[in-house]
Amino acid sequence: MNARWKKWQEQWLKEKKRTSDLSEDHAKDIWRSLEMHVFPSLGNTPVTEIRPKMLKEHLTPLEEQGILETLRRVISRLNEIFRFAHLRRTHQQFNPADNLVARFKKPKKQNMPALHPSELGRLMLALQNASIRKETRCLIEWELLTWVRPGEAVSARWCDIDMKKSGMAHPRHLYEDEPLAHGAAQQTGSARSSDNGARQPPSSVGLPQYS
Repeated sequence: MNARWKKWQEQWLKEKKRTSDLSEDHAKDIWRSLEMHVFPSLGNTPVTEIRPKMLKEHLTPLEEQGILETLRRVISRLNEIFRFAHLRRTHQQFNPADNLVARFKKPKKQNMPALHPSELGRLMLALQNASIRKETRCLIEWELLTWVRPGEAVSARWCDIDMKKSGMAHPRHLYEDEPLAHGAAQQTGSARSSDNGARQPPSSVGLPQYS
């Protein structure tokens, strides 16, 4: 029996989840991406009947829309699935997605936009007045005060904070302990006092008000 593409995709994703550190959310994102960009025309096609020309024609609309990063991710996953099928079926003679990425435009590398120090005041005022959850606002302010990455800020716990030394240990000890800025240390102390022992991350409770 020549299995349909969708069947191979299901088996590949199941195996990927089993053999790699793939979260459930990430697995859902991968499935949703393939469901949107591959299933419509290839989902019921026997995997051995898929040819490079078919893939090129099917994926060209993504290039025309300018979503080139998405296109490259889809091609990468197509390659993985075809290799997976090839290892399990001797009559899957070749990978039709091999070198497919070279037939499309490359995404242009862009620097991440930066905020000039003179604009920080406006940013803090905008945060203060924004219609967002308090936790979100506090998290952004915590990152600005401590210079930690978003993932580190979210993962921070009170046990990471040494108020006596005004220092903070990074989550999972990926980096050496860093000193807290004066404002962060001062605010962390007042936030810790107001937390009343609740099991909340430092970033989720009272940070300074700006005017």
